[in-house]
Amino acid sequence: MLFKQVLTRIKPLYRQAESLASLQALSKQPLRHANMAYVVPVGEKPEGNSRQENVGKALQKVIVTFGVITGVRSFNDLSGEKGLELLETKRDELRGSLHGHVFEGYEQTLLAPSNIVAYVNNGLYWIDRFTVIVYRN
Repeated sequence: MLFKQVLTRIKPLYRQAESLASLQALSKQPLRHANMAYVVPVGEKPEGNSRQENVGKALQKVIVTFGVITGVRSFNDLSGEKGLELLETKRDELRGSLHGHVFEGYEQTLLAPSNIVAYVNNGLYWIDRFTVIVYRN
């Protein structure tokens, strides 16, 4: 449910936005638009049980990390300057949309490390990671 909520929130920011299950498939994906995004699961880190001893169901805090991969394409840009400017703009919009947002069933969205994912013909893919906390039985 989290990934659908994220996708719905970021779709207005990009020419195309969808979910992606495999990062390896990404490097084979052509950049079909000037900017596009993929929402991907990154990981989960469970923490200790937060229920009182022998009372009720277990309730465990889980830190969920998800990523949004932004793909930017730029033509006639030998230096890459236009592409980098577009990437910076899209990343600012993305962080502005997600940082601090509270998705249903989760705590506030926080920023996490980000980095380049792949260079492709006439563009690149960059991943911004975010974390949210959820409590699970």
